[in-house]
Amino acid sequence: MPTTDDVLTWLDHRDRGRHVPVTVTFGDGHSTVETRLPPAVASLIYDVLRYAGDSGAAVVVPTNRDVSTAEAARLLGMSRSTVVRLIAAGQLPSTMAGTHRRMRLVDVLDYRRRARQSAEEAATAARLAAVAEETPARWRA
Repeated sequence: MPTTDDVLTWLDHRDRGRHVPVTVTFGDGHSTVETRLPPAVASLIYDVLRYAGDSGAAVVVPTNRDVSTAEAARLLGMSRSTVVRLIAAGQLPSTMAGTHRRMRLVDVLDYRRRARQSAEEAATAARLAAVAEETPARWRA
């Protein structure tokens, strides 16, 4: 377990743009490797660990990875058939690998971001409309 001084040294190296010394202990608890990480990699690891500590979970997945319609459906919180309809409607790009549809993970995550943004905008518009209905006509411009 790292000491407070270890963590402070690590952060200082990272913030100064120096390679960060790291000791990696593997699952067996006995095998270790000492190495030095470039600052960008150290920052990424720090962000993942901080996020995992805040939420209790973090997943690191390469965004250039392809996903199946079933995997996309799980990520989007919808059925596989709905994902297929989105593909057919041109809202979600895909390619064919034999008889199977594949999507780039980055495209699925981008669709999810856009869908959430649209939902938030619709909710805001609904709240504004409700407030407008409650506002007396004499107060409206």
